[in-house]
Amino acid sequence: MAGNNTPFDPKELRLLADILALVLDDEVGQAEAALERLRQRAKQQSLSGGALKNLIITLAENSNGRVDLLRKRHEAEIKHYQEETEHLAAQHRDLQKYVSFLERDNQILRYNSQQQYDLPWPRIRVVIALITGLLIGIALSQVVHSINSSHMIDRSLCSSRVFSNKNQE
Repeated sequence: MAGNNTPFDPKELRLLADILALVLDDEVGQAEAALERLRQRAKQQSLSGGALKNLIITLAENSNGRVDLLRKRHEAEIKHYQEETEHLAAQHRDLQKYVSFLERDNQILRYNSQQQYDLPWPRIRVVIALITGLLIGIALSQVVHSINSSHMIDRSLCSSRVFSNKNQE
């Protein structure tokens, strides 16, 4: 018989296959043929009903152990994936916070750079208006002075030139 930790003999596997065929076959002829093969193999291998029973119990124990082992393995994998999911969700939240901080900083930097390059147009307009007003005022005062004052020509300056020009000729 097979032990708990050893794999089944090929002979035992053939017996189990015949038992499965006997149980699973719906047709009467195939079930009878599987039962006859089972009887022949049991006689050839000198298997009693108790040995066959022990073989089936061993199979059930091994399958229960495997099921428990698989269940534990699956539970461990599920726990691992749940922890990994929680970890990734926490990372995702942290990254979302970081992105929102970066977006806010980006908006602040854009605002500051725009303010830096934007000329203060109201101030420039006032300065230009003041300079224009000053120049217009100066020009108007000169016009007013030139209209009100008589043009006096200094004859001494004119005559000396005229005489100096005539002397040279």
